[in-house]
Order: sequence, then C-alpha cells, then structure tokens
Amino acid sequence: MGVSMTILGSGSAGNSIYIEAGESRVLVDAGLSARQLRERLALIGRSPETLSAILISHEHNDHIRGLKGIADKLGIPVYCNGATRDAIREILDTSLNLHVFHNGATFSIGDIDVHPFSVPHDAQDPVGFLDPNSKPNRGNYYGPGTRDNTGHGTHSHS
Repeated sequence: MGVSMTILGSGSAGNSIYIEAGESRVLVDAGLSARQLRERLALIGRSPETLSAILISHEHNDHIRGLKGIADKLGIPVYCNGATRDAIREILDTSLNLHVFHNGATFSIGDIDVHPFSVPHDAQDPVGFLDPNSKPNRGNYYGPGTRDNTGHGTHSHS
C-alpha cells in the first residue's frame, strides 16, 4: 500500500503535514490556523472532517496553532507523548481527545504505522515520526523540516 504525503505548511508561520494510506488520513502537527488548514486541505481535495487523527511532535505554537479549532471542534483524536500532552493542556484551554504514545514504541492509526522517536529541540519532549515499513535508506520521516530528496514539500511512493 502506498503512502502519500503533502506538506501543508513548513516554517515559523506554521507546520503541518498531511499523510494518507488506504483509508487513513493523518495530520502531523496542526501549526496553521484552523482556517488555513481547511483551505490547504481543500487544495488537495481533502477536508478536516475526514481526518483519522492528528499527531503532535511538540507543543510550540507553530505546531499546535490550529489544534483547538480543528481537533476539538470535530472530535478528532490527537496523539502525543505524555510531556507534550501536559504542555498542551497548560497552553490550550480545551478538552481535546488526547491519546498518549511512548517514544520508541511503534503504533498504528488505521493503515498508517508510526514510530515516534526523540529529537533535540527546545520543547518538553519533542519527537519525529518514522514510517517503520519504509525501505532502508528511504524511510519516511514526518516531522520538523520534512522535505523529499528534491527539496520539495510533496512526497508520494509505494
């Protein structure tokens, strides 16, 4: 099964990556405003209502800006580690549907397998995400600074 990835935003103005495999649709980070996320998903023929989940790499605003307006409003499950969950609860006054993962432990969201791992950054416990089913030396990394091997923000392969 192929995995499709589209960069919706990257940089201090907001980070978000859309990933699709089979019937599963996931955002990695929701750093754009809810309106911008909706508009950018519409550009690729998708909408927030079809999201299976949102993965959060860390609690900085450029990674969670649209979280309340999308996840809370639509009841979308949000996955993060414990330290990021605690930080998000302090930052956002909302009752998100938060699910805690453990760094280094692979888990699945429908057809998408995710392997979170620690990365150095000035946040509580920041992570990157790998697709554990990718071929060696061609692994999909989902997280801050994601680019394909041409430097473009969209990547799709089987």
